[in-house]
Amino acid sequence: MGVLPARAVTLQAELVIGTGLSAPVFGAAPAGETGKLYISEQNNVAIKILDLQTKQLTTFLDLPNITGGQAGLSAFAFHPDYAVNGKFYLNLFDLEDRRVKIVEYQRSIENPLVADPNSRREIYSFDNPSGSHNGGWLGFSPIDNYLYIGTGDGGAIGGPLAGLPAQDPISPQGKIVRISVDVDDYPFNDLQNHGVPGTNPFVVNGVIRDAYAMGLRHPYRASFDRLTGDLYIGDVGGVQYEEINILPANSGGGQNFGWRTKEGPFDHPAYPDPIPEGAIDPVYYYPRGDGAAVIGGYVYRGSAIPGFQGHYIFTDAVTGAFTSFRYDGTNVVDLIDRTAELIDPVTGGEYNSIVSFGEDSEGELYFFDRIRGDVYKIIAAPIEIVPGDFDRDGDVDSDDLIVWQDSYGLDDRGDADGDTDTDGRDFLIWQRNFSQEAVATAIAIPEPTAIVIAMNFVATFCIRRKR
Repeated sequence: MGVLPARAVTLQAELVIGTGLSAPVFGAAPAGETGKLYISEQNNVAIKILDLQTKQLTTFLDLPNITGGQAGLSAFAFHPDYAVNGKFYLNLFDLEDRRVKIVEYQRSIENPLVADPNSRREIYSFDNPSGSHNGGWLGFSPIDNYLYIGTGDGGAIGGPLAGLPAQDPISPQGKIVRISVDVDDYPFNDLQNHGVPGTNPFVVNGVIRDAYAMGLRHPYRASFDRLTGDLYIGDVGGVQYEEINILPANSGGGQNFGWRTKEGPFDHPAYPDPIPEGAIDPVYYYPRGDGAAVIGGYVYRGSAIPGFQGHYIFTDAVTGAFTSFRYDGTNVVDLIDRTAELIDPVTGGEYNSIVSFGEDSEGELYFFDRIRGDVYKIIAAPIEIVPGDFDRDGDVDSDDLIVWQDSYGLDDRGDADGDTDTDGRDFLIWQRNFSQEAVATAIAIPEPTAIVIAMNFVATFCIRRKR
């Protein structure tokens, strides 16, 4: 099937479940587990399993509650070998000890759809006294299988030191951290049970640091493109701009995105520090007047919306605006405002608080209303197929003629007049609708050159068939 141009792909939101969840803030699924979406509840510190067919919820993990605005369970990730080892990882923050914690658990041996709460092992942690700008995302790269963690700069402490940790390669704050969960470089430290990859780019006093990229403010939501391994980072802004940054899979890390002296592609007005040499501009940014908390999304790699393949979608937690674009390696292209398409399908209006997207094992995308507890799926809006669009890709073109040829006199793939077979009448309908798209309502006559080419094709085809 051909790929629809971006302008011909219309999206819509489908309500998957509208009850039974408390503050859902993240969703994912282990590789190979189809028909399920694991969803985390922030302050309940729980993970529920949603059966996408029956819409029933079951409890996978339920830990003691953690209260607080930015506290609780922000995100989770399944080990690349989860099917074998059953390990998964939580990103937690507790206001009592004010530490960001990456914690490992395992599923139960007796029941693989229930986690073992006694399998807890703290993998990585650091202090964040402010209790704000914790980051909150983590995920395994599909390329190197290391665990990447988005950490905030702790800047809510204010004053002249606000945001400075983001430029300190020793500090874990304001970074994309990269660690190995399969190695323990700290055998005598119960709070640090991870390894630091030898290829991490920052080396200070001969010590390889866990930072992989720096200069971020509050990368609350990020995601890997499951096809390319590129990391898309939504970095929540301060006073000027919201950012989308990209870490290419083949870059080797070491990027500096410029915070605190740089916000968007510009100097930050409150900080006179010099912009770090080589600081990288975001691939996309928008002013805080158009939003106030970017929520990074995903590059779509599912199969249900072919024309949306390779497009990245994100939102803003304050305005609720949805935007998509495609990054061609150099520039953002096909930038589209999707807000009107993705309105609440039940109320016809806006959502209360979208703070995350989710991706199932097949690459289909979801998002969550934290206040209402609702789960939505992004789907293609139904379109009326134009007669003659035999390959069902949204337009009538020469590809459809190939389908007509291959099915002529054999089956109904090239049927356009509803008589369940493929014959010359179907070709005439294709001819009349040539160059029409699914969004069109009027029938246009193709250019004379196109008709001549088509008629010559049919004449040749029929002669060949007779032989």
